[in-house]
Amino acid sequence: MNTENIRDEVISYVDRISNEIVALTQDLVRIQSINHPPTGEEKDCQDYVYKYFSEMGLKPDRYLPSDVDSIEMHPAWWPGRDYVGRPNVTSQINGKGEGRSLLLSGHIDTVPLGTTDWSYDPFGAVVEDGKLYGLGSFDMKGGVAALLSAVRVIKELDIPLAGNLIAETVVDEEFGGVNGTLAGRLRGYVAEAMIITEPSGFKIWNGNCGGRFLHLFFRNTGGIALGENVSINVVDQINAFLNHLEEFKQRRRSQVKNWQDLTHNSVPVWITKISLGGWGTNVPITVPSEAKVEMYWQLLPGETQEKVDEEFHAWFSQLLTLFPDLFSSLPEVKIPIRFMPASQVAPDHLFIREMSALLEREQGRTPVIELGRGPSDLIVVNHFFETCPSIMFGTGGGN
Repeated sequence: MNTENIRDEVISYVDRISNEIVALTQDLVRIQSINHPPTGEEKDCQDYVYKYFSEMGLKPDRYLPSDVDSIEMHPAWWPGRDYVGRPNVTSQINGKGEGRSLLLSGHIDTVPLGTTDWSYDPFGAVVEDGKLYGLGSFDMKGGVAALLSAVRVIKELDIPLAGNLIAETVVDEEFGGVNGTLAGRLRGYVAEAMIITEPSGFKIWNGNCGGRFLHLFFRNTGGIALGENVSINVVDQINAFLNHLEEFKQRRRSQVKNWQDLTHNSVPVWITKISLGGWGTNVPITVPSEAKVEMYWQLLPGETQEKVDEEFHAWFSQLLTLFPDLFSSLPEVKIPIRFMPASQVAPDHLFIREMSALLEREQGRTPVIELGRGPSDLIVVNHFFETCPSIMFGTGGGN
């Protein structure tokens, strides 16, 4: 069978099972797999994936990241995570040994539900007006369903492969985990190329922006009840901090070259959370005793942890010296998530060129090649396993 006939047979088969692919996505969304470091609830979903592979006649490998030999000695290992009951699952279709191998990868964990009310049941996987709603349907159980279905199609149609096809679902990607992907590579699952099926909107994400998270704690130095003397007010501290944040953005603009306008902001720097205590009549009326701020900013390829941290602390120290009375009690700075560097596979890399040619043929237009918006498992693969160049490519969606 020639390549053109194989292509037509695959497309026809995918059309016939399209409802089953949607149902597969719904099944995955309905199985809770929330990551809440240091633990997570991925087991039931990974059991489903294991069964899915097994029913194809494959022999999946199920293992805990922490059981991989010498993983804790690797410089990319992030300590403090608990992997009891949180297995990775990997399966493989062997080729003839005459060509290059491909690795398809997706993370099975999701972020928590959050505190905002949901318009749909987060585990209902409701389909309405051509959209599937649910926690993790976008990031990234839709992508996991796609890679599982790709394996199914190749297996059921008995498509001949020159190289091996490896497919995996890993745990603990959210919150800078990445240990799941690291475990897969150290267990020996590597290939000549890797696609993480994150939702890229059918663009080729040939790398990712990095990210730095900080938690800042501002505290009063006096009483907090009405009528008491509050010598330092955290509200004033927060006000000074936010009013001068633009200076930090300007420093980023001046020092980071060739920045892509990825988010309608020339240098994305965000305050993602501010907490000043409780709310409502169950909380006494007081001046807040503490303010907590979460700050995040994006990084470009080539920026090192030393440079990034030095840049922030130089700006922050200068801010504190401008208001010696206001900041007589120095704010505390904590790092809640690992340093997440940016990565990039060269746009003219053979893998990117071949992907581009394929997409141009199928979509009838030149594909967009750009960096992904935020950190992902690419931060480990492209930095420590360069012989396995990795990109993100997947469906679209939102929220």
